[in-house]
Amino acid sequence: MTKSLYKSTSNLKFTAEYANTLEQFLKLTKECRERAQKMTTPSAFSSPPKVNSELCKHLADKLKSAVESAQSFLHRRFLSLEDKAKYIDVFKLFYALAYMAVKVIRSCCQEEWIQAAFLMTNVPEHILSTSFDLEMLAHFFSGSLRSTEVLESIFKAEVAIVNEKASHDRESLVGDLNALLQRRENVSTETYRLASLLLERLDPQRQNLGGSSSGAYCVDMESLKEMEQLGKGSFATVFKAMWLGVEVAKKTFYAPSSPDFEKEVSILARLSHPNIVSLLCYAEGKRESCMVMELMDGDLCGLMRKIMAEDESRSCPFSMLEAVDLMLQVGRGMEYLHEMRIVHRDLKAMNILVKQVKGKDGRSWYIWAKVADFGLSKTKERSVTYSNQTLNTGTTRWMPPEMIKESVNGGQEEVTNVGMTAKYPFGGDVYSFAMVCYEILTGDVPFYDIAQHNEVKKKVLKGDRPGLPKDCPTSLERLIRRCWSQDASARPRFDEICVELRNVKCQTVKSRPNLSKVENVARSADLRDYSLAEIAAATEQFKRIIGRGFTGDVYFGKLEDGSPVAVKRGKRQTPQRINFFETEIAILSKLRHRHLVSLIGYCEEGGETILVYDYMANGPLVDHLYGTNRAPLAWKQRLEICIGAARGLHYLHTGTDQGIIHRGVQSRHILLDENLVAKVGGFGIAKTGPAMGQTYVTTAVRSIGSDALDPEYLFSGHLTQKSDMYSFGVVLMEVLCARRAIHPALPREQVNLGEWAMLLKKAGKLDQIVDEKIRHQISPDTLNKFVDTALKCVEKQGVNRPSMVEVLSNLEYCLHLHEVSQGYVDVPSPEQGNSSGLEGTVVFKAEFSQVPRIDNCVNAAKPGGHLEFH
Repeated sequence: MTKSLYKSTSNLKFTAEYANTLEQFLKLTKECRERAQKMTTPSAFSSPPKVNSELCKHLADKLKSAVESAQSFLHRRFLSLEDKAKYIDVFKLFYALAYMAVKVIRSCCQEEWIQAAFLMTNVPEHILSTSFDLEMLAHFFSGSLRSTEVLESIFKAEVAIVNEKASHDRESLVGDLNALLQRRENVSTETYRLASLLLERLDPQRQNLGGSSSGAYCVDMESLKEMEQLGKGSFATVFKAMWLGVEVAKKTFYAPSSPDFEKEVSILARLSHPNIVSLLCYAEGKRESCMVMELMDGDLCGLMRKIMAEDESRSCPFSMLEAVDLMLQVGRGMEYLHEMRIVHRDLKAMNILVKQVKGKDGRSWYIWAKVADFGLSKTKERSVTYSNQTLNTGTTRWMPPEMIKESVNGGQEEVTNVGMTAKYPFGGDVYSFAMVCYEILTGDVPFYDIAQHNEVKKKVLKGDRPGLPKDCPTSLERLIRRCWSQDASARPRFDEICVELRNVKCQTVKSRPNLSKVENVARSADLRDYSLAEIAAATEQFKRIIGRGFTGDVYFGKLEDGSPVAVKRGKRQTPQRINFFETEIAILSKLRHRHLVSLIGYCEEGGETILVYDYMANGPLVDHLYGTNRAPLAWKQRLEICIGAARGLHYLHTGTDQGIIHRGVQSRHILLDENLVAKVGGFGIAKTGPAMGQTYVTTAVRSIGSDALDPEYLFSGHLTQKSDMYSFGVVLMEVLCARRAIHPALPREQVNLGEWAMLLKKAGKLDQIVDEKIRHQISPDTLNKFVDTALKCVEKQGVNRPSMVEVLSNLEYCLHLHEVSQGYVDVPSPEQGNSSGLEGTVVFKAEFSQVPRIDNCVNAAKPGGHLEFH
């Protein structure tokens, strides 16, 4: 078992200035870019890379391109401090990648290039990982990272480029090594041996598990200068040591060499990957033997415990971006091991070593993970190749069900599935990897609340698994569940796992700021992403206000092509302003209807949340009812507006699978275009609704303004489409009476418009409530039907309220009654009405006897239904 006692060395810690903002991280990244460019550009003042020159130049160019995209990103967006905080993890990752790129390039520039080439582990794979991440971030900063297909095309392109450049670099290195070996002048014995072994490593024909131990470099014990003990395990003691001027970890076994030890060394010497702890050399003596590995800071388990102990308020050790990046690193290491036909058998956080990139303040900015101990503690048993795999090997909490022996019948052991183990030898590592993912997400070991190992085994054999955190991305959760499947044949391979994790990492980067999901929704709906400069120009620096609201003010604007627009600018001080912004985009991007406002674009720069709509020339309905000097609307116009709004709300309730509840239906959220066509707007607090007939229970009752708020929703928190019906009933009363639904300045009985209407209806005096400007236009039967419809909507209990389709039918019938009174014929009765929300029915002009108006009637709506005329 790897002990978490390896100590980091000072030269592995970055000691640059303190960084805590996007600008500071970008400044440090730009400094890395400058160093990378200088090292890869030949000049009198710098030495170009001695090895891997084409790969280093490619990496420097990738860094330069990504920095340019990041600069443009910050300049273009004018992010507020609040929004910038959401991007910190992305810019920390960006800087860490830049720092590691410089570190790789500097290593390749050393004068002692043979030693450098020997000590560096699989440079092409390392550069591929770094250059791909830089390219992904460059696409993210430029806004072109839109799909998994784009991501995979980026990765495949990087693989092709890196492979081509690595091939050229390999040919160049082979030529240099051959020249040195042939010359042999002024070449030390140590350098000659290193060059010979390096040349052997570069020969692909000799990189196989069946080769001799010559692939490993054997050194004299005296060449390893022990410095201090780092840890002690059951089979070996680990020391810090110096070799070739580099600090290394020396793992000493106090026993003479054996065939098993030599076989293990031979296998490990051929492994070279940036996410695998590398064996650098070995030594043998009469009483002891040792392996020399690269020195790491500690193990992942110990790091997570330290992080959680230092801040007890943390619920997890890493941010989601850090967690997914760690999983991907481990996955890449395991993919390589399996390609080399090696099964780990004991994968867990304690067997993953880490190296940290730290700031001056001691904070870790990046964690480099390497898989370790794939058989090192079992060298006395046999090789780690999969052909010699045994049951019950590994640690219980990470062990797959097919590897478990269960004690039954008084101590007799029964193997659960020997055939499955033999057929899918690599599946056990995939299962253990899923448990490592759980550790990374939570900081806990699997089944941490169960002390007895036999109990853990029983749960695993039953199919039980640890619970994943609620904030785990859905795609990641699906992947982990596939990996720890009870059926080994159903588990994915590590190459598939790495593809999935790259996609999850990409989505995590894109979702860092809350507003990024707006971009995803908006792009899918073909909404225009306006710059703040474009908005400022269109509105003449927000000059002309055409509306004010709780969530923001609305300005008149004119686009470059002359099209008029309405620009809603969210108020920064408004609580939940971002939620309002996101909700409106999410809803309007997927709904299109003649009677819903049309959203054409948005802007999210500099902390601004701005929505751009088609301009509604006649403004909100409320401005045509009271509080302004506008000419009053005719009764027919009011009916048509109500019908249009009802059609829009009907589509809202039924146009999607679950339906949408507006929650803010008011006369100021019904807008009128140049032809007085009604369009419903104000979706900032809308919610996707429950199934028909069910309720949506919310702990936070919200409505913009209280005049039209459903009292049942207010007191119970039960939200249904019937809540919208109440609010729409209030709007109908406002349309009829041209006054606010709640007017505290009026006499007590008139304060609540709905209650006053009920009183007047019972008294047969409904004419007193009607707007005097249109009283002469309304026939009694139209008035009765309209008021009945409105009052049913404002019933105290939602179950007694009609649906929107019923209200729509009644309103269309009211229009029919009105047109009959004006000399028009036959529009459908309520039973035949247009309930689909489509446009109205064709009517024909005809001669009809005049129907009396309510101002010519006495007691026009008595309970008995009789009309009396003067």
